[in-house]
Amino acid sequence: MEESCGKCTPCRVGTQKTLEVLTRICNGNGKENDIATLERWSAILQNAALCGLGQTAPNPVLSTLRYFREEFESHIFKKRCPAGSCRALVAQHALEDRCLTCLEAVAGYDAGGYAAFREVLPELVSADLFEKIMTQGCVVELARFSLIVPSRNQSCTKCTSCRIGVAQAMNILDDIAIGNGRVEMLDLLVELIDTIKTASECPVGRTAPDIVQFTLEHFRDQFEKHILEKDCPFGICREVPAYSADCPFRASQTA
Repeated sequence: MEESCGKCTPCRVGTQKTLEVLTRICNGNGKENDIATLERWSAILQNAALCGLGQTAPNPVLSTLRYFREEFESHIFKKRCPAGSCRALVAQHALEDRCLTCLEAVAGYDAGGYAAFREVLPELVSADLFEKIMTQGCVVELARFSLIVPSRNQSCTKCTSCRIGVAQAMNILDDIAIGNGRVEMLDLLVELIDTIKTASECPVGRTAPDIVQFTLEHFRDQFEKHILEKDCPFGICREVPAYSADCPFRASQTA
């Protein structure tokens, strides 16, 4: 669009209109007929533009529509970015499909994402998850890792309970993990979780503290051990981690 000379209308207007549609889709405002619109504008550009710039400009659009059409449909109809790249859509995607990437290393189980973990949790808890977390992974680390996505600028920031509450919960967990925790923090954390889940206006906030709540209910003794002994029994919580795509537990095992 920026390099069009402006001589012919198909290129001057077509590239601009194509970019507007793509931007709208990335921002979560896609319309049902946007894919057809992109294909129509691409055909006009290919056939009516006077030079190679306009004639080849729609190639990336047509290629991605050909091979990744389902991603366009996901953006438009489900308001989800499967790659987790479009910031306007990434919060919902992250919680549904990308949260708890460390679960496989900690619990020896690939739940297929946050939603799948919630579905199978009752079956896993009694037989497998309890034992493996107790012997192989730190629940404090698991709890704070589960809050990374919604706390690190992935919340839409619309409601205070999610924007501030999740960040406060994250700060409390960080303090507990690195030996700066106090016993009263656990009760404060429970109150925060209740507030976040009750007052948040969308599923992101309402589900964000679920793993923290689960670990507090079933493994409160591990939290108390971090607070009273100022140490992580598994040697994982030594400092506030700089999170990446790698699970902190897996990184500690391979270090």
